[in-house]
Amino acid sequence: MRINFKKIPTMLYVFIFSFLTLAGCSLGSGDVPTESAARQFYETNFKELVTPGILKIESFKKTNGIKREELGSQIYELEYQAELSFPNGWLPQCVDNTHYDAGCYMARLQGAKPKKASSKESDTGKVIFEKTENGWRAKALQAKWI
Repeated sequence: MRINFKKIPTMLYVFIFSFLTLAGCSLGSGDVPTESAARQFYETNFKELVTPGILKIESFKKTNGIKREELGSQIYELEYQAELSFPNGWLPQCVDNTHYDAGCYMARLQGAKPKKASSKESDTGKVIFEKTENGWRAKALQAKWI
C-alpha cells in the first residue's frame, strides 16, 4: 500500500514539524557533562590519596551547573558536594601540632590539612569542563577541602 503524500493536509505537516522541533530542543538541553565524568575527574585528581586508602570518597553529587561561553569556547561549571572519609587519617602525626618535624612543616607550608584517623569531611567545589570536537573535557577542579 502506497501513501499519497499529496493528500495529507498541510496542518498535519505543521504538527509533525512542530513536534520534531520541540523534541530536538528538549534533547539539546542534555548536552552537558555527566556527574559520573565529574566524579571520575575528582578521583583522578586525588589518586595519590585514594589509591593507598588514605582518602575514601563516600559520595559525590552534582548540586548545580552553569553553561557559558568564554573566549569563544563553551564552558560548563559543574558544582558538586562530596562526602569524604580518612580511614587511617592523613598525616595524623601532624594533627595535634605537638609533632614538629620537617615532614609536617613542609606539608603545612604546601597547604595540607592533616586529618585524624576515621575523620569525615564535606567538600564543595566545581569541576570545569570545556567543549571539544569530541565532547566535553574536564580541565580544572576547584576543591575546598584541601
